[in-house]
Amino acid sequence: MDNDPTHGSDTGADASAETGLERSGPVWEDPRDVPLVTAFFQTVVAVLGRPKAAFATMRVSPSIGRAYLFTAVPGIVSAVISSALQGATSAIFSNFMPTDQYEPTPLGTQLMMGVVATAVLPFVFAAVLHLLLIVAGAAKNGYAATFRVLAYVGGSCSLFVWVPCVGALVALVWGIYLWTVGVRGVHETSTARAATAVGIFVAILLTVAIGVGLAMALSAMSSPGFRGEV
Repeated sequence: MDNDPTHGSDTGADASAETGLERSGPVWEDPRDVPLVTAFFQTVVAVLGRPKAAFATMRVSPSIGRAYLFTAVPGIVSAVISSALQGATSAIFSNFMPTDQYEPTPLGTQLMMGVVATAVLPFVFAAVLHLLLIVAGAAKNGYAATFRVLAYVGGSCSLFVWVPCVGALVALVWGIYLWTVGVRGVHETSTARAATAVGIFVAILLTVAIGVGLAMALSAMSSPGFRGEV
Protein backbone atom coordinates (compact mmCIF):
# COMPACT_ATOMS: atom_id res chain seq x y z
CA MET A 1 0.00 0.00 0.00
CA ASP A 2 1.31 3.44 -0.88
CA ASN A 3 1.49 5.61 2.25
CA ASP A 4 2.75 8.70 0.46
CA PRO A 5 1.38 11.97 1.77
CA THR A 6 0.83 12.89 -1.86
CA HIS A 7 -1.61 10.06 -2.51
CA GLY A 8 -4.73 11.17 -4.27
CA SER A 9 -3.39 14.35 -5.88
CA ASP A 10 -3.68 14.51 -9.65
CA THR A 11 -0.55 16.48 -10.46
CA GLY A 12 3.02 16.75 -9.29
CA ALA A 13 2.44 20.44 -8.66
CA ASP A 14 -0.40 19.64 -6.25
CA ALA A 15 1.80 17.05 -4.57
CA SER A 16 4.63 19.50 -3.91
CA ALA A 17 2.22 22.16 -2.70
CA GLU A 18 0.41 19.78 -0.35
CA THR A 19 3.55 18.37 1.26
CA GLY A 20 5.34 21.73 1.46
CA LEU A 21 8.61 19.95 0.72
CA GLU A 22 11.35 21.45 -1.43
CA ARG A 23 13.19 19.51 -4.11
CA SER A 24 16.23 18.20 -2.22
CA GLY A 25 16.11 14.46 -2.86
CA PRO A 26 17.05 11.76 -3.30
CA VAL A 27 19.60 10.89 -0.60
CA TRP A 28 21.81 9.33 -3.30
CA GLU A 29 22.58 12.81 -4.65
CA ASP A 30 23.34 14.27 -1.23
CA PRO A 31 24.50 11.38 1.00
CA ARG A 32 26.58 13.52 3.41
CA ASP A 33 27.45 11.15 6.27
CA VAL A 34 25.47 8.23 4.83
CA PRO A 35 27.64 5.41 3.37
CA LEU A 36 27.31 5.11 -0.41
CA VAL A 37 25.76 1.63 -0.33
CA THR A 38 23.28 2.73 2.32
CA ALA A 39 22.37 5.80 0.26
CA PHE A 40 21.80 3.55 -2.77
CA PHE A 41 19.40 1.24 -0.98
CA GLN A 42 17.62 4.09 0.82
CA THR A 43 16.97 5.62 -2.61
CA VAL A 44 15.76 2.28 -3.98
CA VAL A 45 13.31 1.92 -1.09
CA ALA A 46 12.03 5.47 -1.63
CA VAL A 47 11.57 5.04 -5.39
CA LEU A 48 9.92 1.62 -5.17
CA GLY A 49 7.94 2.07 -1.96
CA ARG A 50 7.13 5.79 -1.84
CA PRO A 51 7.33 6.93 -5.48
CA LYS A 52 4.90 9.85 -5.27
CA ALA A 53 6.82 11.51 -2.45
CA ALA A 54 10.20 10.55 -3.93
CA PHE A 55 9.56 12.20 -7.29
CA ALA A 56 7.56 15.12 -5.94
CA THR A 57 10.63 16.15 -3.91
CA MET A 58 13.32 15.07 -6.40
CA ARG A 59 15.77 17.76 -7.49
CA VAL A 60 15.64 18.83 -11.15
CA SER A 61 19.00 20.59 -11.46
CA PRO A 62 21.01 20.15 -14.70
CA SER A 63 23.72 18.07 -12.97
CA ILE A 64 22.86 14.42 -13.65
CA GLY A 65 26.19 12.72 -12.93
CA ARG A 66 25.12 10.91 -9.77
CA ALA A 67 21.77 9.94 -11.29
CA TYR A 68 23.68 8.42 -14.22
CA LEU A 69 25.87 6.38 -11.86
CA PHE A 70 22.76 5.14 -10.06
CA THR A 71 21.55 3.40 -13.22
CA ALA A 72 24.89 2.73 -14.97
CA VAL A 73 26.66 0.79 -12.22
CA PRO A 74 23.86 -1.80 -11.69
CA GLY A 75 23.45 -1.95 -15.46
CA ILE A 76 27.12 -2.74 -16.07
CA VAL A 77 27.09 -5.36 -13.30
CA SER A 78 24.03 -6.93 -14.94
CA ALA A 79 25.75 -6.85 -18.35
CA VAL A 80 28.80 -8.68 -16.97
CA ILE A 81 26.69 -11.33 -15.23
CA SER A 82 24.43 -11.77 -18.27
CA SER A 83 27.43 -12.18 -20.57
CA ALA A 84 28.91 -14.80 -18.25
CA LEU A 85 25.62 -16.72 -18.11
CA GLN A 86 25.19 -16.54 -21.89
CA GLY A 87 28.76 -17.74 -22.34
CA ALA A 88 28.10 -20.73 -20.09
CA THR A 89 24.85 -21.48 -21.94
CA SER A 90 26.61 -21.27 -25.31
CA ALA A 91 29.29 -23.67 -24.10
CA ILE A 92 26.61 -26.18 -23.09
CA PHE A 93 24.74 -25.92 -26.41
CA SER A 94 27.96 -26.23 -28.40
CA ASN A 95 28.44 -29.72 -26.98
CA PHE A 96 25.19 -30.89 -28.55
CA MET A 97 25.19 -29.07 -31.89
CA PRO A 98 27.60 -29.23 -34.83
CA THR A 99 29.89 -26.23 -35.03
CA ASP A 100 28.67 -25.45 -38.56
CA GLN A 101 25.12 -25.07 -37.22
CA TYR A 102 25.80 -23.16 -34.04
CA GLU A 103 28.03 -20.12 -33.93
CA PRO A 104 27.64 -18.33 -30.58
CA THR A 105 28.51 -14.68 -30.26
CA PRO A 106 31.96 -14.33 -28.66
CA LEU A 107 31.82 -13.56 -24.94
CA GLY A 108 33.90 -10.41 -25.36
CA THR A 109 31.51 -9.10 -28.01
CA GLN A 110 28.48 -9.77 -25.79
CA LEU A 111 30.12 -7.98 -22.88
CA MET A 112 31.14 -4.99 -24.98
CA MET A 113 27.63 -4.66 -26.47
CA GLY A 114 26.08 -4.83 -23.00
CA VAL A 115 28.40 -2.22 -21.51
CA VAL A 116 28.02 0.18 -24.45
CA ALA A 117 24.23 -0.18 -24.37
CA THR A 118 24.18 0.48 -20.62
CA ALA A 119 26.39 3.54 -21.02
CA VAL A 120 24.57 5.14 -23.97
CA LEU A 121 20.91 4.08 -23.91
CA PRO A 122 19.86 6.03 -20.77
CA PHE A 123 20.63 9.30 -22.60
CA VAL A 124 18.85 8.16 -25.78
CA PHE A 125 15.77 6.90 -23.94
CA ALA A 126 15.55 10.09 -21.87
CA ALA A 127 15.77 12.19 -25.05
CA VAL A 128 12.94 10.23 -26.69
CA LEU A 129 10.70 10.43 -23.62
CA HIS A 130 11.45 14.12 -23.12
CA LEU A 131 10.51 14.86 -26.73
CA LEU A 132 7.19 13.10 -26.17
CA LEU A 133 6.66 15.16 -23.01
CA ILE A 134 7.33 18.35 -24.96
CA VAL A 135 4.74 17.31 -27.55
CA ALA A 136 2.28 16.53 -24.74
CA GLY A 137 2.92 19.92 -23.12
CA ALA A 138 4.24 18.27 -19.98
CA ALA A 139 7.99 19.07 -19.99
CA LYS A 140 8.16 21.78 -17.34
CA ASN A 141 11.55 21.14 -15.75
CA GLY A 142 13.87 20.17 -18.60
CA TYR A 143 15.76 17.14 -19.88
CA ALA A 144 17.62 16.53 -16.61
CA ALA A 145 14.33 15.93 -14.78
CA THR A 146 13.26 13.34 -17.35
CA PHE A 147 16.68 11.69 -17.23
CA ARG A 148 16.44 11.36 -13.45
CA VAL A 149 13.11 9.54 -13.71
CA LEU A 150 14.51 6.91 -16.07
CA ALA A 151 17.79 6.66 -14.15
CA TYR A 152 16.29 6.13 -10.71
CA VAL A 153 13.54 3.82 -11.92
CA GLY A 154 16.04 1.84 -13.98
CA GLY A 155 18.56 1.50 -11.18
CA SER A 156 15.87 0.52 -8.67
CA CYS A 157 14.10 -1.99 -10.90
CA SER A 158 17.39 -3.62 -11.91
CA LEU A 159 17.18 -5.52 -8.62
CA PHE A 160 14.09 -7.35 -9.92
CA VAL A 161 15.77 -8.64 -13.07
CA TRP A 162 17.59 -11.42 -11.25
CA VAL A 163 14.43 -12.91 -9.74
CA PRO A 164 13.91 -16.19 -11.66
CA CYS A 165 11.06 -16.45 -14.18
CA VAL A 166 9.05 -13.35 -13.26
CA GLY A 167 11.72 -10.79 -12.38
CA ALA A 168 11.98 -9.10 -15.77
CA LEU A 169 8.19 -8.96 -16.15
CA VAL A 170 7.75 -7.42 -12.68
CA ALA A 171 10.47 -4.87 -13.45
CA LEU A 172 8.76 -3.92 -16.73
CA VAL A 173 5.23 -3.58 -15.32
CA TRP A 174 6.25 -1.77 -12.13
CA GLY A 175 8.72 0.33 -14.11
CA ILE A 176 5.98 1.64 -16.41
CA TYR A 177 3.95 2.69 -13.37
CA LEU A 178 6.99 4.36 -11.80
CA TRP A 179 7.81 6.20 -15.04
CA THR A 180 4.31 7.66 -15.04
CA VAL A 181 4.44 8.67 -11.39
CA GLY A 182 7.97 10.01 -11.84
CA VAL A 183 7.21 12.11 -14.90
CA ARG A 184 4.14 13.54 -13.21
CA GLY A 185 6.13 14.40 -10.10
CA VAL A 186 9.27 15.95 -11.56
CA HIS A 187 7.47 17.90 -14.28
CA GLU A 188 4.49 18.85 -12.10
CA THR A 189 2.00 17.82 -14.76
CA SER A 190 -1.25 15.88 -14.85
CA THR A 191 -1.53 12.11 -14.69
CA ALA A 192 -3.21 12.07 -18.10
CA ARG A 193 -0.36 13.90 -19.83
CA ALA A 194 2.29 11.81 -18.08
CA ALA A 195 0.51 8.53 -18.89
CA THR A 196 0.06 9.53 -22.53
CA ALA A 197 3.76 10.30 -23.02
CA VAL A 198 4.88 7.18 -21.17
CA GLY A 199 2.39 5.00 -23.07
CA ILE A 200 3.72 6.15 -26.44
CA PHE A 201 7.28 5.76 -25.16
CA VAL A 202 6.63 2.14 -24.16
CA ALA A 203 5.00 1.44 -27.52
CA ILE A 204 8.10 2.77 -29.31
CA LEU A 205 10.41 0.63 -27.15
CA LEU A 206 8.36 -2.52 -27.77
CA THR A 207 8.23 -1.87 -31.52
CA VAL A 208 12.00 -1.42 -31.70
CA ALA A 209 12.62 -4.50 -29.54
CA ILE A 210 10.35 -6.66 -31.71
CA GLY A 211 11.98 -5.32 -34.87
CA VAL A 212 15.49 -6.08 -33.59
CA GLY A 213 14.39 -9.54 -32.48
CA LEU A 214 12.89 -10.35 -35.88
CA ALA A 215 15.98 -9.05 -37.67
CA MET A 216 18.22 -11.26 -35.55
CA ALA A 217 15.98 -14.28 -36.11
CA LEU A 218 15.92 -13.76 -39.88
CA SER A 219 19.69 -13.34 -39.92
CA ALA A 220 20.14 -16.62 -38.04
CA MET A 221 17.69 -18.45 -40.32
CA SER A 222 19.51 -17.26 -43.43
CA SER A 223 22.89 -18.57 -42.22
CA PRO A 224 24.30 -21.63 -44.07
CA GLY A 225 24.41 -23.66 -40.87
CA PHE A 226 20.69 -23.13 -40.18
CA ARG A 227 19.76 -24.20 -43.73
CA GLY A 228 21.91 -27.30 -43.45
CA GLU A 229 24.39 -26.16 -46.11
CA VAL A 230 28.01 -27.20 -45.79
